[in-house]
Amino acid sequence: MTDFELSVNKKYFIHQLLRCKRKGIKIMISGKEAPVEEWDKIFVLKQGRIRYQGEYIHDENSVLTSINFKKVKKDPSDDGYTPRQCMLFK
Repeated sequence: MTDFELSVNKKYFIHQLLRCKRKGIKIMISGKEAPVEEWDKIFVLKQGRIRYQGEYIHDENSVLTSINFKKVKKDPSDDGYTPRQCMLFK
């Protein structure tokens, strides 16, 4: 993926997160509600790999209540991260 493609996809993804936020869905990073200014953090790559993976949290009625972006690691002894592809990046 080129830098341009990543930039376009990032803008689209942030737009979608903003839509969720306006609907009352919490956007969290590592379990804490994150202000919009911190969302860039979830796009930071390390060794060409995405560092965060979204966990979609629903209530008892299957209504989406929050999206929590967690750091993902290959294993505890490795400082690299598991390669992940966001559905919106395909």
